[in-house]
Amino acid sequence: MLLTVLSAAMFAAAIYLGIHGFHSTRNLANTQASQENLVAQLVLFARIQQEMGYTRFIHNFKNGILRRDVDKLRQAQGNLSDALTALDGLVKLNGDLAAEADSLRDTLIQYRNNADHAARLIRYGFSPIAIDEEVKVDDRSAVADLTRLAAAIDETHHVLRGQIAVQIDARRDVAKYDYFTAAVLLVFGVVLIWLLVTVRRQVRALAGARDTLMRIETRFGQGDDVVAMAAGPDNALPEMDLEQKITAMTARIEKQQGDLLRHADALASANEELERFAYVASHDLQEPLRKIQSNIDLIGLKGDDDLDEDVAKYLHRVTRSAEQMRQLIRDLLEYSRRGTQPLNMAPFHLRAMLEDIAIRSGGASTVPDGGITLDVDPDDLMITGDGSMIAQVFANLFENSRKYARPDVPQNVRVHAVMDDGGVVITVTDNGIGFDQKHAEDIFKPFIRLQGKSETSGTGIGLSIVKRVIERHGGTVEAQGEPEAGAVFTLRLPAAVVSRAADADTNNQEMEAATVHA
Repeated sequence: MLLTVLSAAMFAAAIYLGIHGFHSTRNLANTQASQENLVAQLVLFARIQQEMGYTRFIHNFKNGILRRDVDKLRQAQGNLSDALTALDGLVKLNGDLAAEADSLRDTLIQYRNNADHAARLIRYGFSPIAIDEEVKVDDRSAVADLTRLAAAIDETHHVLRGQIAVQIDARRDVAKYDYFTAAVLLVFGVVLIWLLVTVRRQVRALAGARDTLMRIETRFGQGDDVVAMAAGPDNALPEMDLEQKITAMTARIEKQQGDLLRHADALASANEELERFAYVASHDLQEPLRKIQSNIDLIGLKGDDDLDEDVAKYLHRVTRSAEQMRQLIRDLLEYSRRGTQPLNMAPFHLRAMLEDIAIRSGGASTVPDGGITLDVDPDDLMITGDGSMIAQVFANLFENSRKYARPDVPQNVRVHAVMDDGGVVITVTDNGIGFDQKHAEDIFKPFIRLQGKSETSGTGIGLSIVKRVIERHGGTVEAQGEPEAGAVFTLRLPAAVVSRAADADTNNQEMEAATVHA
């Protein structure tokens, strides 16, 4: 029904636009014709003035009398004939000028008769003075007639200008309606497209539901084993209608969902137990390792001179392996602690924390080259989270940049933090050896090292701690790298843990006021 109404509305709008366009075209054509008519009237009026002026009729008439030249008088009569022809054409163009044209026509005929009479007097031998007295032309009547004719033409011009002004105003008003109509048509078109897409999706969904029901009916009609399972071991439902079959399958699906939930709970419990085991194991393993290290130290106190060369070499290997194992256990304990230890949430200034970590990491936030450069926008950006864990994140990233720096290039680490509607985005960019992008996910896995133990130190647990801490704060971390071109680590924290110092002060004041009121 709605589609029919929209289609009818669009059809009516199209008819309206067509009729309006026809009227606009016709009005413009009429206006153009009126303008051309007025221009032709002005041309003819100018021709009448020219033929009657001092350079044509008056000149030929005066010279013909003074010089007793009949040819000049005949030329003067020709000028008047041309003026009369132009006057007739003017009346054809504008019938409203008939009254003024008749008066001027009489004057021109009188002038032409005077010229004819003067030619006869010349043939009779009259003197110029006698002829001039006999046929003297009084041009005041002609001037008056021309003035009235010009005023009538000007009135026509004024009327035409008024019509044009009215059409311009009407066109402006119509343009507003055209814009409105175009907007309405656009909205109708968008709504129509949306309705068509929605209807098509609904049709597809209904078709899919129909096909699903047909498949279910076919399967149940063929005695599918689902019916047997729903009926139980005794096959208590040998005959079932479609509704009963769907109910049986629904019950089976709900049972499977319950089993999945129980498996998920069991998996969560197992994961928690595994975390607890890793923590306890890494903690308890340090005690026998300390004893091994202390005995090695006691043996070392005797001096290398008292030991066999091979024994000293082996003892050195054992010492180094024990130290590596101790570091591995420490990192494993730290990784486990970061996954199980409760978060101590509190607000802190991001820039202040970054500056402190940069100084402790051996870089200076004000040194552009060979150090750590900080750019936090806004400057009073605050993070609500576990400050010690977040601090360890950036300490690990700075240590990672230092560890994988290029030996022939001064280390340069840039930290850029910007706040947006989605939270805060923090990028840590270095100019180290970088890595192949295909390992972007592997570097965050525990104990994964892209470099050999002989090339770099560490256990490969630092970036894993970074990922675990950021994810526990509801954020994400990504890495991008290119061999010999550095690496970029992008950290995103949600808006729920991001604020500004001014906003935090306002919230604290509101909480204090609410507490006092309570």
